[in-house]
Amino acid sequence: MIEQSISEKILKAAEKQNRIQGLDRIQFPLISTRENDVSVSSPLLSGSTQILLIGDYHSSLNDVRGVPYEQYSARMAQYGNPDMKLLAEYFQQAADRKYDLILLLGDILSFPSEAGVEFLANQISRSPVPALFIAGNHDWHYEGLPGSDMELRRQWTAKRLLPLYGGNDPLKYVYSVNGLKVIMIDNSTYEILPEQLDFIRRELADGKPALLGCHIPLYLPLPDRTVTGYGCGHPDWCAATDPYWQIERRERWPVQGQSRETFEFCREILSAENLLGIVAGHTHKFCVDCFGGKFQAVVSSQRACPLKLAGHGI
Repeated sequence: MIEQSISEKILKAAEKQNRIQGLDRIQFPLISTRENDVSVSSPLLSGSTQILLIGDYHSSLNDVRGVPYEQYSARMAQYGNPDMKLLAEYFQQAADRKYDLILLLGDILSFPSEAGVEFLANQISRSPVPALFIAGNHDWHYEGLPGSDMELRRQWTAKRLLPLYGGNDPLKYVYSVNGLKVIMIDNSTYEILPEQLDFIRRELADGKPALLGCHIPLYLPLPDRTVTGYGCGHPDWCAATDPYWQIERRERWPVQGQSRETFEFCREILSAENLLGIVAGHTHKFCVDCFGGKFQAVVSSQRACPLKLAGHGI
């Protein structure tokens, strides 16, 4: 497994080793990164798929309907993009370059304004390239409203975000393209629900090549990682380590830490032999980590990330 750009020399060495072992194909994934661009060649795949990854766009688009919520949206309204012009350009780029899929990996909105949801829903419905949305922690959050993260996500998903899912379950759904299963899981509260754990087990059980899309990266116990050194499944995640609860005017993370289902979910993902990798956002910084024959790509908030998946020799 290669973490940085793959040179012809490395590839030829791998092919030579295969010939020595009597193999006619490379038996491990090859992962190449270049300027926010990720290419993966895997023996699990028989075809090729091009996906445009978009995360943390943080649109603060709003109109008069948002006035009653200004006290809850004021802080986040200062950040991100005041409109969705650049996002529309990303969609056009995907269409022009004939991508197979667009993944919207959460925090496309800075808060669930009606104007923002309507624009995004229209963009998704008109796109000639299928676009899959999963929520981030800001998409459903008006800061300062009472309630737990779980309660607020449930409330504002039902009240505003449903048009973004194309009739799919907002917490979990799957989309198949070119023999690849793209599994979308909402982990925007950092935790996994029992029904999501059951779902991922069922979807991975058939052995088909799969890709996981979510908002918060999974915790990987790798040294010197400031980008993915924390996240969903971190053993130290709890109220005592919550740095932003006062700034974001929300309830603190649970005192007891993450749920059993969350840790079991991470174990299922990290050990699944048919899972190619994970794509996520949340940190705003581009990063690719490699682990156990898989990859985790975290997209930048500054630009969309092309992901190219192919079988060896394609």
